[in-house]
Amino acid sequence: MADWRLAVDIGGTFTDVVLLDASSGSVCVEKTLTTPDNPLLGVQRGVISLLAKASVDASAVEVPIVHATTLVTNALIEGKSARAALITTAGFGDTMLIRDEHRYDMYDLQK
Repeated sequence: MADWRLAVDIGGTFTDVVLLDASSGSVCVEKTLTTPDNPLLGVQRGVISLLAKASVDASAVEVPIVHATTLVTNALIEGKSARAALITTAGFGDTMLIRDEHRYDMYDLQK
């Protein structure tokens, strides 16, 4: 019996959708253009196309859908986000260094 899992990654240019049958290891993928004004449209288009390609009914995906996106990261890198401020409490002085990835070992809590 199939155990369908669905994952979606919304990128700046493409939205990737992956369908996995966890019981057999079978994988099917779909790539569609991201729709920046309404990212959900790209997700819907990709999921519908992938399910049709794999001949799988949407009701067969019974576990939560895994979702990831780089939209916010891309907006920050490209300078397309609104101006923001950061206020922290004592002990978070390296937050800006972590943001810029200039801290040598950013997961070492002793530094």
